Amino acid sequence: MYYYQYKKIIKENTTLQIIIPENVKSYQYDEINGITYIGCSQKLNSDEQHIECEVKEIEYAKIKPILENCYLMKNINETIINDIRKKYSIDDEFNLIKKAMINKNDIEYLEMQKYINYIKNLHKTTKIEIGLI
Repeated sequence: MYYYQYKKIIKENTTLQIIIPENVKSYQYDEINGITYIGCSQKLNSDEQHIECEVKEIEYAKIKPILENCYLMKNINETIINDIRKKYSIDDEFNLIKKAMINKNDIEYLEMQKYINYIKNLHKTTKIEIGLI
């Protein structure tokens, strides 16, 4: 994934923003203080961009804190929790954790952990595909 930041410029009759070719997948992660952060499946041609938008490619390390708090990440994390709760309530989870404190090889606890890991890995694939991790 290639990450970019840019400014959306609103003029009298038009809005200038980043130019992304039709064949390139892109995801908008957040807009903070007038700067929009996105990810694109391919590198963009800087010569095709509006100078006023100040389009800059940024490294993952710089955008990582934004990704961790963006609505896409929050939605996926909420889905993970909802999927887990379909099978295990909070009370169920606490009870199984208590059992595991007594016996770390408790079958029910290990089954729950296996299910939780399955759900997390399922959604990790989505996070990777859209450039969140």
